[in-house]
Amino acid sequence: MVLAVVKESISSFSTFSQEQGFDAFIEPCLKEASDRWIAFLKNEKDYSPHTLKNYAHDLKSYILFLNEHLGHSLKVQDITDVTLSDLRSFLSSRIGKSASNRTNKRMISTLRSFSRFLSRAYSLESDSYLVLDSPRAPATLPRPVSTKDAFAITQSIASHSETWVTLRDQALFTLLYGAGLRISEALNLTGHDLMRIEQNNAVIIKGKGKKERLVPILESVQQKLIAYQKSHPFALNLDEPIFRGVQGNILNASMAQKAMRTIRYHLGLPDSVTPHSLRHSYATHLLQSGADLRSIQELLGHASLSTTQKYTETDEDHLIAVHKNFHPRS
Repeated sequence: MVLAVVKESISSFSTFSQEQGFDAFIEPCLKEASDRWIAFLKNEKDYSPHTLKNYAHDLKSYILFLNEHLGHSLKVQDITDVTLSDLRSFLSSRIGKSASNRTNKRMISTLRSFSRFLSRAYSLESDSYLVLDSPRAPATLPRPVSTKDAFAITQSIASHSETWVTLRDQALFTLLYGAGLRISEALNLTGHDLMRIEQNNAVIIKGKGKKERLVPILESVQQKLIAYQKSHPFALNLDEPIFRGVQGNILNASMAQKAMRTIRYHLGLPDSVTPHSLRHSYATHLLQSGADLRSIQELLGHASLSTTQKYTETDEDHLIAVHKNFHPRS
């Protein structure tokens, strides 16, 4: 069922839906379609667990609205029979609940994806989702940290009282800053990947859309990884992720974010500093050091150069600040 909290893979959705009394709002045929859609996004599109969770939550919200709006339990046909007026009523209800343009834009993306899936899998067509205007989300620039703060984060011993956990967090955050990985990519690093890094000073990362890229791994990053590997108390197979929680389970992104919150509190850093900020910092600092955009695009695994170009605007702010501080007439 589409309402599940997605963890490492798509598990059964039935428990979550029953807890929420959701069975009263949705017919079995729509449950099955929702399951198949989520499985399609996971297996064919290779969407991350975080994206799958958001899409599942969006579809749940939409189904709950339609159930109240139409006044009956929903079938698959009800999803494709909606009118443009129905969709606008839905978005209006979300705006009344203070949903942002960015959130509503993702919601529309979710609904269009589900509609396309229903068209392919069930031959049920609907134009309403295609002609609905998507709200303009405000442009946001990456928020990197300074070089000084990035180094402080990677050297911090404040995240945990256990030495091996501290070394784990240092290795993880050094990997994010030193290689520009997404948090999900770093947490999926296996023992086999470490062997390749030792042999080649690089690793092949599978990013969004199953796109592979070669990422160089600096010696300083390797040293942190080795220190962590030697310190943790778990016997792991080479094909298992190396980053582990205190109980030995695979480390998840929320625990990494918790460690970052502890570190930024001790360092006096703002709430905007997250694990993903280190990836932004990697790109921004490369650009400031003279790297070209195309190379940065390849290193980050961006499908479009326009995504990477956001860092040029951040770099322009840096150049303006340098000019203001050091120009003799400023």
